[in-house]
Amino acid sequence: MSRPSLSWSGAGVAVALVLASGLGALAQAAFDPARRAEEYAYELELRDEETTALTEVLRWLGRERQAMAQKIRDGEITGRPALIAERQRIAEGLTARLAAALPPDKASAVVVDDLLPSGPPLSWVLELEARHTFKQGFEEGPGRLSTTRTGFSTRLLLPLGKGRLVFFRLGAHRTRYVMENAFELDPLSGDPLEIAWGGSISLGVQPSLTERISALVVGSARINVEDGAEAFDGLTGGGVVGGLYRFNEQVSLGVGVSIRTQLEDRAQIVPIPLVQLNLPVGETSEIRVGFPDGIRLVHRPIPSLELSAGLGFDGAFGTTDTRLDERGFAPGGVMRTRAVPLELRAQWTPVPRRLTIYGGVGLVVYQKLEIDDRSGRGLTDDRVDPALSLFLGARLSL
Repeated sequence: MSRPSLSWSGAGVAVALVLASGLGALAQAAFDPARRAEEYAYELELRDEETTALTEVLRWLGRERQAMAQKIRDGEITGRPALIAERQRIAEGLTARLAAALPPDKASAVVVDDLLPSGPPLSWVLELEARHTFKQGFEEGPGRLSTTRTGFSTRLLLPLGKGRLVFFRLGAHRTRYVMENAFELDPLSGDPLEIAWGGSISLGVQPSLTERISALVVGSARINVEDGAEAFDGLTGGGVVGGLYRFNEQVSLGVGVSIRTQLEDRAQIVPIPLVQLNLPVGETSEIRVGFPDGIRLVHRPIPSLELSAGLGFDGAFGTTDTRLDERGFAPGGVMRTRAVPLELRAQWTPVPRRLTIYGGVGLVVYQKLEIDDRSGRGLTDDRVDPALSLFLGARLSL
C-alpha cells in the first residue's frame, strides 16, 4: 500500500515520492471461507466435491491470515522485507493447495492476490513533533539564527477495494525564529520575523488501472503566515497528476506533472519523477525512498528498534513561503525559506503497530532566506551556515 505526497526542493523543483507504508497499514479484514467458497462455486460452476475441497483450502487460508495478524501484533513480523516474505509464503501455499483441489482451468481462475491479507477499512495516524535548530551565522552578515518548530499531523488511508486508494493529510505547526542582528535581511531592525503559524491539507486518490499500473491525483493547500497577518493572505495551493508502474513489491517508478502556486510569484509547473523503493540490504536493513522517509538507509537490530540515516523529506525540508504582517521592514511581504536537512534517527516502537517514539540529530546542510515585498520584488536574501538540530516525536497508529 502506498502513501503518496509532494515536496519541493530548495531551488523550487518539485519531486514527488510515493512511500510504501509497509506494516503500518496492514491488518486483517473479516474473512469468511464458506461464503468465499460459495461465491467461487457459483462463478466457476464448481461441482459439490470441488466446492468442498475449495472450502477446506480457504479455511486453511483463514488460519494463516489470523496467524499473520497475530505475528504483526506481537512484533514478530517487522519491516517490509519480513512482511513480503510472509505474504509470499502464504501465496505459494495457497497456489499449491488450489492446484491440488481444483482442475487447472478452475484453479487458475481463482485470483490469489484478492484472497491474501490486505489493508484495513481505515488506517489513521497521529504524529506530534518538536524540532530545534541551534544558532548559526549568516554567510554575508553578522546575524545569527535559531528556530524552534512544534506541530502535529494526522493521516487517513482508506482502501476502497479493487486497487483504489484514498488518502487525506492535515497538519499544523508553529515556528519561533530567534534572529540576532540579521541586518542583511532586515536593514531596519535585524529581526524580520519572530513567530509564524502554518497549516496544510491534502487529499488524493490512487486508482489501479491494471495489475501493475496505477494513477495518482493529489491536491493540496498550505497556509503560512507571521503572527498577526491575515491567515488567507498566506494561502498557496498545488497538486500532482501522474502514473506509476509497479515492477515488484519493492520498486515502483513513474512520472507526473506538479503545479504549485507561490506567494507573489509565478506558479511552478514542472515534470516530476514518482518513486517508491524499499530495497532489502541483508536480513535487518533496507534502503527506503519515499515520503516522509526521504532517502534513508534503515537498520533494525531488534524488532522494536529502528536506526536510520539519510535525507528527510518532511519537517524542515523544502520551500516555505510565509506572509509577513504589516508592521515590519516589508509590510505584507513574503519571506521564503529553503532548507535541506540530513538526519540520524532512532525509532522505538514499545507497542507494535500502535505507538512509536522517535528522535535524533540533524544537520541543515543548506538554508537560504529571502524577503520580497508585497508585489514580489526581491528585497534581501542571505544564506545560513550549516546548523545542528535536535528533534523528538511520537506517532500513534490505529
